[in-house]
Amino acid sequence: MSAIKRPPAPGPVPAVALDLAEAFKAAGWPLYLVGGWVRDALLGATPPDLDFATPAPPDRSLEVMQRWAGKGGNARVWTTGIDFGTVAAQRGDTRVEVTTFRTERYEPGSRNPTVAFATDLETDLSRRDFTVNAMAIELPDVTLIDPFGGLDDLAQGRLRTPLSPEVAFGDDPLRMLRALRFASTLDFAIDPGVVAAIRELHGGLAIISAERIREEFSKLLLGRSPSAALALATEVGLAAEFIPELPLLRLEQDPIHRHKDVFTHTLAVLDNAIALEPEGPDLVLRLAALLHDIGKPRTREFTPEGVTFHHHDGRGAPQGAPVPVPHDRGGAPARLPAPAPAQLPPGLDGQGGPPLRQGRRGPPRQAQHAGAVRLHHPQPSQGRPALGPHRRARGPHPGARRP
Repeated sequence: MSAIKRPPAPGPVPAVALDLAEAFKAAGWPLYLVGGWVRDALLGATPPDLDFATPAPPDRSLEVMQRWAGKGGNARVWTTGIDFGTVAAQRGDTRVEVTTFRTERYEPGSRNPTVAFATDLETDLSRRDFTVNAMAIELPDVTLIDPFGGLDDLAQGRLRTPLSPEVAFGDDPLRMLRALRFASTLDFAIDPGVVAAIRELHGGLAIISAERIREEFSKLLLGRSPSAALALATEVGLAAEFIPELPLLRLEQDPIHRHKDVFTHTLAVLDNAIALEPEGPDLVLRLAALLHDIGKPRTREFTPEGVTFHHHDGRGAPQGAPVPVPHDRGGAPARLPAPAPAQLPPGLDGQGGPPLRQGRRGPPRQAQHAGAVRLHHPQPSQGRPALGPHRRARGPHPGARRP
């Protein structure tokens, strides 16, 4: 394997993972921690889920995991995803998933990915969404395997795809929205080549189910920098694929506030709402801020006194509750649950109320792993950062599939 191997501190790897790896080793199969667990552990966070990869066929994984789970209390094994190579098991309070090396892609016009099993780890990692998610920890030796420069991208706060963006987004078009989600939640910059590919290929999002889009959109909104991510999504055309009300706001001049247009005003309201959150990220509050003016395009009137948007709140109510997203599996339009327009708290829209705090709340606090590999990751700057090619580079650029 041509992968670069580095020895990270062994502290972050839970004992249960090492125990499972020993069970696979005894059966003659290697086991690797993969995906978001590796990324978050290297950032010093506490990853919530344990995801593993192995060359063992699914039926062999099932045998090993049945024996492993049976050695503890509350043992359970799930085979729901075995046709796609995934077997889940629980021992005690810990649940794990093991997936056979694989690749997957969406055929043109299909909502269902085609899965093929692979024979080596590097092929498996190459078909994941971004390089920061394409690292693995070999167990039980606890060696970091990084074939695509994910560790460097993690240190630089940069989102790149392991293969070309066109291949990555052809495998799963949802990755275009996921790039913006990670930009929001991790405060990472998106590589210019990835941004260009999203601009060209955003129509591919139409084949993705509404449920998957809703999940990514909700995570984006709950991130550190949702306004910057939504601005980029609108600029490259992706927002029009799942929340078309948002780009329409760019065309409507706001005669009251000192903003270029209602779109810019809306992002400012979203930032103000985030700054006033009393107990961390609040999806309902952020949706209310984002959607509070979506009735303006339908109520714009030109008068001798200027442009007006009378009764836009009433016209926006049926639009904002709920928010439409693409049709799901040939049925009626699926929708995102969203609050009906209500009066925003004083101060969110700049019309009275207490002075607004400057800047933005950081992400929710996360517990730290003792001994975790800590990479330099600057705290979010005050104000809303730019993303993509417009963002100041954190460093020079060198030469999932599942998150």
